Amino acid sequence: AAWKGSAGTAINRHPRLVAFYTRLAERAADRGWLRLQFLLVAGRRIAFGFSLQYAGRLYSMKTGYDPAFAACSPGQLFFEMSIRAACDEGASAYDLLGARDAWKLEWTDLTRPHYLLSVFPDSMPGRAAHAMRYRLLPAIRRSRPYAAARNIAHRIRRRRRHGHIG
Repeated sequence: AAWKGSAGTAINRHPRLVAFYTRLAERAADRGWLRLQFLLVAGRRIAFGFSLQYAGRLYSMKTGYDPAFAACSPGQLFFEMSIRAACDEGASAYDLLGARDAWKLEWTDLTRPHYLLSVFPDSMPGRAAHAMRYRLLPAIRRSRPYAAARNIAHRIRRRRRHGHIG
């Protein structure tokens, strides 16, 4: 419903991500780790959080909010209530995970690195996938044509967001 949908990055736009998060939710629920939280206004869900609680820590996996309520900062209200609930349940930490985004730094100045572990099979397809991920794609991203195309795409997105392009 929010900007992720129009940008094409929402989970529901990608069947493999839907399948991944569905399996993750099922397995986490079986273990008692799953936390689905909602911020309601007059019975209407306006913000959502998909979190995992494990070993006294709450890990915020995915959040979202209804853009119709953007002026009321539902995401910020949701996090305040979610952090309060985690503390009430005895959580020792609330991890926002992911990149060091500006909105996250409104909640804390403490950050720690997160790492991505990629495992490839020791096979011809595995070696090809590794080479593509760690050699070919970085080389493409450093190229001038890619940088120019990325800049054009960013300008188009900004114009669309501000109503300059239909």
